[in-house]
Amino acid sequence: MIWDEGLRTALHSVQRVLVVKRTAVLMLATWNMQLATVLSKDGFKL
Repeated sequence: MIWDEGLRTALHSVQRVLVVKRTAVLMLATWNMQLATVLSKDGFKL
């Protein structure tokens, strides 16, 4: 089944994109929290 293989490949690529997006969001969230912590220690208010 060629169509089935194509569908499976498409699903894998979609999952990979979602994982990459989730990783990027988590990295940004972590970076934002670290930045906010550093700024608050310096007396800045966000």
